[in-house]
Amino acid sequence: MVRPVQLDIMIIVLLRELSQMNGCGNCTSATCKTCTGHRCNDGKSFPYYCLNSDGTSLLECSSPDCYIDKNLNAGCGTCDGNKINVSCVDCSDFKCNSRNKLKETVFCYEKEENGQESEGSRPCTEKKCFISADTTKGESEGDLKKYTRQGCGKCPSPVIPCQTCNTTLCNNETLFKDSHYCWAEANTTIPCKISEYGNVCYYAVINDSKGRFVGPYRKIFSTHFDSTDTTRYGWGQLSPAS
Repeated sequence: MVRPVQLDIMIIVLLRELSQMNGCGNCTSATCKTCTGHRCNDGKSFPYYCLNSDGTSLLECSSPDCYIDKNLNAGCGTCDGNKINVSCVDCSDFKCNSRNKLKETVFCYEKEENGQESEGSRPCTEKKCFISADTTKGESEGDLKKYTRQGCGKCPSPVIPCQTCNTTLCNNETLFKDSHYCWAEANTTIPCKISEYGNVCYYAVINDSKGRFVGPYRKIFSTHFDSTDTTRYGWGQLSPAS
């Protein structure tokens, strides 16, 4: 067992080693520079370091900015400064542009109506992607492609059928087509997984303030609602009332 006094001495020595940035002699690490002259090692001309494209070697850089793109090209500077037009992320910490940086970053497909789908070239800072299609303008395969929007962030409208997700390039056509879309309360559209609900939406009318429905059916799940709104929409099957 290490006595408290010995432990304090060990901590002091460790802190000194961690904070030591200059001294006599040759370098002992890759992130080190040597110089000659009295007190030349003041650190004023010390370079910044970024990882190279091989993911292990270091580059000396004039600024703290580093980048890495989807093709694993990496180096000094920013994505914009290097005019990189593919998915790319930059950072400004020591050796921050590792390949793990790409895995931690979310990129989204981007598209406007009547436009072409493309991979987002810069990170989605919200870490959420969306895909929506305005089915009021048409529901054919061609219409869906024409009126589809994709991008970073939340759904642009609560009325237009839309899906969100939180992994890189997840907001694709497959995600959208995995669901059927139904009206819900407050004039919103909700996605309903086809694997769970099929292509079924329900429509029901409440006949009193206690939430009882007209006819021999009731909802298979409970929902808190305003008794003044007598119309309810939703997803799933209705079961016979007891």
